[in-house]
Amino acid sequence: MQMVHVLVGAARRLSRPECQRVLEEFRDGSGRLLQTALDRRHQTAAEYLSSLSFVDGENEPLCRSNSAIFAFTRPGSGVIRICSPTFEALFARDSSTSEILVIHEFLHSLGLGENPPTSADITTRVMMRCGG
Repeated sequence: MQMVHVLVGAARRLSRPECQRVLEEFRDGSGRLLQTALDRRHQTAAEYLSSLSFVDGENEPLCRSNSAIFAFTRPGSGVIRICSPTFEALFARDSSTSEILVIHEFLHSLGLGENPPTSADITTRVMMRCGG
């Protein structure tokens, strides 16, 4: 799997107005809309996505302990860790879902926390806005 294909697909999705609406449905830990974080950076969603670092997290405890984890990051971090074996298997089965999961992590990098909303709720919302 080449991560570049996933990132190109995710950027293409993020360039659609309907997908961009997801940035106005979630807030960061300070209560600001995620779109505000992009506005402060003077970047489009696709530009911000291209500024993130995607690194192999295969040996990270979270990747090793849970085969249902494909990628993770901390809210506000510019580094997204990819659980390579599980992410590669997902990409081979369903490249669209791998793009959706990258957008999910992109939202976390803009400051979105979890619980609430749950991880499943975030992915569902991204799928609704950015899928298809």
